[in-house]
Formats: sequence, C-alpha cells, structure tokens
Amino acid sequence: MRSNPDELLGAERVDHGREPMDRVASFREYLREHADELAALQVLHGSGSRRPTYAQLRELAERVARVPAIGPLDRLWHAYAELGEVTEPSHRAGVVDLVTILRHELAKDHGAAADRIDPFASVIEARLEAWLAAQQARGVEYSEPERWWVRRICDVVKSSLVVELEDLDRTPFTERGGTFGFVRDFGDADRARAVLDELNQELTA
Repeated sequence: MRSNPDELLGAERVDHGREPMDRVASFREYLREHADELAALQVLHGSGSRRPTYAQLRELAERVARVPAIGPLDRLWHAYAELGEVTEPSHRAGVVDLVTILRHELAKDHGAAADRIDPFASVIEARLEAWLAAQQARGVEYSEPERWWVRRICDVVKSSLVVELEDLDRTPFTERGGTFGFVRDFGDADRARAVLDELNQELTA
C-alpha cells in the first residue's frame, strides 16, 4: 500500500510559549543544585565574593551550555527576554552578562523585587558616568589624557570584568605607552594606582 505524502502519521503538540519559561526554570534549578560546585555560583548564597572572576563565569557558561534544557547564553538571554525580564531583548549575551543575570537571580532568591536584566556593558557605562559625575561634584577634574585612560579601562572592564596593572601593557593601552604612559599622564604612580583600584571597585561593585 502506497502512503499518501500528505498523510499525518503522528504529531506532538509543542507549546512554544512554555519554552522560555522552562529554559529559565532549568537554569534556576541548575543554580540551586550546583551552588557548592562552582565559585561563581557562591554569589547567590553569600559564601563568596559578589564579583566572580571571568574564569569562574566562563566555566559556568560552558557548563550550562552543555545542559540541553538551558543551552548557550544567547538562548538563555532570549528566554529571559520572552519573559520580559531583560531591558535589551536583541542583545547577544556573552560570558560577562552572567554577572547581571546572577545578580537578578540573587534578588529573586532573597525575595526582593528584581529589576530587569541589563547587559553588563550598559551597567558599566552607567556606573562610569555616575563615577565621573561624583568626581566632578567633589571638584576632581580629569584632563583629556586622563579621561582617555579612564574610558579605555571602562571598555576593557566591559569585556573582562577587571583591569590589572599588568594589563596596561597590552592593547589598547599600549597606544599611549602602557604602564609608563598611565603613570605619566596621572602624574605619579600612587595616584595612577589609586584611580585604577577605584575604577575596578566602582564599576563592578
């Protein structure tokens, strides 16, 4: 007997509206089940730093990507977007965006009213502007060369979470002399290091 190509042999109803909810729920369950295994997850339970390292976040991203019910970070971000929990639905999420996702989950875990999730870079940019405004209010003005360094440090923090002193001898900082240029433009080593430490603290606190 020849089968009709249009014959319906079987079908399973897929509720696509539940997929984002299920993906986020699976991620939340993963956080609960593996909180003691990954250092980055300790931010959710108060037993570790609230500023995990890039390596810790990358490990978490790689592990959740291997869970079929969760998948890569861009899919997880899209799922949050479908639930109305992100500010920029079209953003393509990367490793550093786990910082804002985890803080969002931390607020929910503690019963707080969680804000929508911003891309990590947007948070860093807003904090830089707030920091510069606070500096100006205190009468601290930065020269054009100093502002160049501040902006470049901010750009690197957006993708790497922190800028160490040795990072200043890498791109893009080598454009203006690396560590030597940083100290030169800020006048002395103590002031330069103080600015770097304060930016690392204020931008990612």
